[in-house]
Amino acid sequence: EPSAMSKPSGASHSAQEAMKALQRCHTLRKAVKHVDDGQEILHIAGATFNDSGIRRLAMAIKRSGTLSDLTLENCSIDDAGAEHLAEALETNRSMTRVSLINNSIGDHGATRLAA
Repeated sequence: EPSAMSKPSGASHSAQEAMKALQRCHTLRKAVKHVDDGQEILHIAGATFNDSGIRRLAMAIKRSGTLSDLTLENCSIDDAGAEHLAEALETNRSMTRVSLINNSIGDHGATRLAA
């Protein structure tokens, strides 16, 4: 029989999800600040960005005149995220290398990025 001090498993799961959300937010803020601060290289692996997060990062990439090397590996980027990145890359003239390995980008997103 569980003690009065133990938490239901649902509460523990919610706490884990909340921690993951905070980590995503922290990673995103650091990435955007990194780009806005004029850094030339941004490498992120294993972070999970939702649509609004990748949109915020794409806006920073669009504004950047210095970012030349972008790696977003295993970040759960889908076609919508690829669309945001493609729009940013159309404007960004400093980018020379982009790696989006191990994401969820389908044919539409890949076509959009290749344009």
